Amino acid sequence: MKYILYIALLYIFLPFNLYIDLIAILIFFVAFQEDERFVLLFSFFAGLLIDLYYPVVLGFNILVYIILAQTLMHIKKYIVHSPVVTFAIFITFYLTKIAIIHLVVSAPLAIQPIIITSIAFFPIFMLLNRLVYKNWIKI
Repeated sequence: MKYILYIALLYIFLPFNLYIDLIAILIFFVAFQEDERFVLLFSFFAGLLIDLYYPVVLGFNILVYIILAQTLMHIKKYIVHSPVVTFAIFITFYLTKIAIIHLVVSAPLAIQPIIITSIAFFPIFMLLNRLVYKNWIKI
């Protein structure tokens, strides 16, 4: 049931991705909480939807999200799961995604969505925990 929720949230978040990167938060949450096979399929599917919805370079978002999700799955094995560490890893994940995409596409960098996404990360992460696992923070 939670996998259907992730797919539904992906479709709901897609139109708002220009203003606040809710899809990056969702992919981070899925990569941080779920098993490896589903994370890779979900990252591929999310990258494909973004590439089809915002057609810049077909396949580029797929590649970026799969590489970042694979890296995150490797890193999460070696960290302590605390809110501060989770936030620091998300900021690193998100800024890496932004840097790679803006370097390859050569688009102007907008600071406002980065700040809004960084501020909204922790409440959305806790809300997703509440929706999926019925508690505010999964320990």
